[in-house]
Amino acid sequence: MKTKTYVITGATSGIGKALVEVLSKENIVFAGYRSEQKGTELAKFSKNIYPFYVDYAKPETVKNAVDYIKSKCEKVDTLINIAGCVVAGPVEKLSMDEVRRQFDVNVFGHIEIMQGLVEKLEKQEKLIRTHGGAVPLDENKPIAEQLKSHEFGAELDLNKNLVIF
Repeated sequence: MKTKTYVITGATSGIGKALVEVLSKENIVFAGYRSEQKGTELAKFSKNIYPFYVDYAKPETVKNAVDYIKSKCEKVDTLINIAGCVVAGPVEKLSMDEVRRQFDVNVFGHIEIMQGLVEKLEKQEKLIRTHGGAVPLDENKPIAEQLKSHEFGAELDLNKNLVIF
């Protein structure tokens, strides 16, 4: 089996953490964290994990993360952008600073890291898909066939009922 290189943001909890744990068993995983303590925990899980600090609300950390990843690998097979935040409440009562931060994290940060790594991804001639949800799949039908009925593509199949897009 050919070793692949994954970059996963939001790697310290939820789906991101689960993906890091599964994918790092046989692949190289660059795992994005925002909490120093959680970054240290990531590194202990596997020698195949390369933790990197990134806070999408601070653009300089995106540049530093991209520089680090590019210095450590020849290619990136898949970028999985899971990092995100939610600002909830009635729009008329939300602080514009909070709304801007949400856009910085959930939109602009994702675009910045994607643009920064595109040369490593282009060599693989693969589409870049960032997070946005999950697709329930029928395990009795071929995945490719099911994905054709959706407006998006999928890069990752963990042989589960979920494909990240």
